[in-house]
Amino acid sequence: MMASPGPARSPRRRTLTLALQLAGFIAGLGLLWWCGAQALRPENREQLSKIAEADWRLAAALLGLSAMSIGLNGMAFWAAIRPVHRLRLLDVESVNVIALVLSLAPFKLSAIFRVLMHRARDHVPLLTIGAWFAALVLIMGVVFGPPVLATVWRGEVDRTWWIVTIAGVGLFGGALWSAARMAAHPTGRTIVQRLMLMVLSLGGSRLRAAAERSLLPRVDDGVRMLADPRWLAAGV
Repeated sequence: MMASPGPARSPRRRTLTLALQLAGFIAGLGLLWWCGAQALRPENREQLSKIAEADWRLAAALLGLSAMSIGLNGMAFWAAIRPVHRLRLLDVESVNVIALVLSLAPFKLSAIFRVLMHRARDHVPLLTIGAWFAALVLIMGVVFGPPVLATVWRGEVDRTWWIVTIAGVGLFGGALWSAARMAAHPTGRTIVQRLMLMVLSLGGSRLRAAAERSLLPRVDDGVRMLADPRWLAAGV
């Protein structure tokens, strides 16, 4: 079932959300200053002068393609979690833009920011966020695996490269969807859960009990994300 909207936010939760948004804003300003300082270093000024002399149409095309790439990246995040949580596209895109800027900074601030924002603002359970990110990693494998393999095989981009890439994305995507559908079936779900519990049992009975209570439902969330053909195709 689709997750239903939660209860009204408590004052403490609203304060936490506001604090996270303020921290993200301050971090963004600090990162913007850092990027500017790096770009204006003496060894980079020659490259900046070349950019200033470039054809404005090329610069506009670069900006347009960059904006489109950022937008598509955010849509992939939004589409992947859609079968489980109905997040607003604009909210996901705004988090994605800030996270992409933070990806230039050290200490994995980008991933930390995504987790904190979606947990505090959108009330997505922490383990569901983990399943969400894992599903996106698999989707990225579907998208980037075939062109990488085609490049290794062909060594150049030609008509065969395009055929192999497009067919490979279709085959990889179909295989991922089929595996998710099998895991979503009661029999497949039972097999997956038993295998996970067998592995987790090595950590003791407490770990097994915690997994049965919290982890397995989130694994189901990840399977549902990949088993929905519409949103899987949208993510790809």
